[in-house]
Amino acid sequence: MKILHVAYSLGESSAATRLAEIQNEKHTIHFFLGRLSKHNFIRERQIYPYTLTVIGITLHFMEIFLCRLFGVIKGEIFSFGYTSLMQRWLLRRAISKFKFDVVHLHWGGYGFFPISALEGLPIRKVITAHDYHCFTGGCHVPMGCEQFYLNCAECPIIENKYFRSVAKHAQVERMLRLQKMDITVTTPSNYTMEYISRVHKTLDIRVIPNVMGSQYPRIASSVDLMIDIFTEHKLENLVKLVVVGVSQTTRENKGFDVLSYVIERLKEEQIQFKVMVIGDSTGGEDKSIYENYGSLKSGELARVYAVADLCLVPSRYETFSQVTLEAIVCGTPVVAFDLTGPKDIISDGITGFLAPRFDKEGFYCAVKNNLYYKRKNLYTLRKKALEVAEQYSGRTIIDAFDEVYGNTF
Repeated sequence: MKILHVAYSLGESSAATRLAEIQNEKHTIHFFLGRLSKHNFIRERQIYPYTLTVIGITLHFMEIFLCRLFGVIKGEIFSFGYTSLMQRWLLRRAISKFKFDVVHLHWGGYGFFPISALEGLPIRKVITAHDYHCFTGGCHVPMGCEQFYLNCAECPIIENKYFRSVAKHAQVERMLRLQKMDITVTTPSNYTMEYISRVHKTLDIRVIPNVMGSQYPRIASSVDLMIDIFTEHKLENLVKLVVVGVSQTTRENKGFDVLSYVIERLKEEQIQFKVMVIGDSTGGEDKSIYENYGSLKSGELARVYAVADLCLVPSRYETFSQVTLEAIVCGTPVVAFDLTGPKDIISDGITGFLAPRFDKEGFYCAVKNNLYYKRKNLYTLRKKALEVAEQYSGRTIIDAFDEVYGNTF
């Protein structure tokens, strides 16, 4: 089978990349992207790379201009996505030339690939909802916004009330297009599926989780190595917490405020702890508490997960939560809110702890009460890590997608 994966940009750690790399063992894979990828696997399979990069970057700047014109709150990702003629033409040319069986849209953000570009295609069409821009008036993370269900003309992230009708128009247009297309939508979590289906009631929506990266433990010896790393590096009177990509955002979706609250409470309790920060800095300058690692490759990140006593995922909304999955297969329990993506992955009280949704104090208590859980339950965490690794293995996920693609065989 020939599969064309579509996204604005993809890197080595992207969910679509992990899926495609495993699919490549039995299918022929190509990519239709709005940016040149630095990852060799993708670069070797990009079609029309330079033409699409020019289109992608141009549309990205156009979206920035439109967001400023229409008063989208600074810091919010919003995709109007009204321009699709060139993408449609190139996509159809590619299908004709390469004889693709499936076109699989992952993330066409910044206006690069609106769903209108999928209309009229004679092949199997699939959308994976890594975020929500294909289904809303343009926002990528509606964060439970009731206006998504009621009326995007009252969109809270567009400051100019006269231009909110633009969001409403975009939502109605996307709803109509999706209803007319023979298309399957997959979501990485049950929450995302339920959220989208409340508005798009007629869509064929199926839950298929993201693939775990090949660099993470899959067999007993690999999990044992993670446990050994923890045993060698743990300090009697010092607890290590790890956070990944917890940045400060306009609506605090990533839970920066929750993390800050937890840290201050732990300091008040005079608990000896370190916070290992991966990716965006938390803004902490106190080197007695923060260890900033910046960006790490997957293999390096796995070792940091392994060293930690707890992984904190304070995000209010996650369509899946790759961090949660990765930490658990490295033998480290996770604290997260009891609502979105992490809820599907965590066995509460065993592989992690689910705090009442959006309750900062509840999140803090889940952290404080389980600071030493890993040290006392290494055997249980090892056993569960192997079970989770099998559940989210490439084979399991690929079989689920092959069933979605099914009628193309």
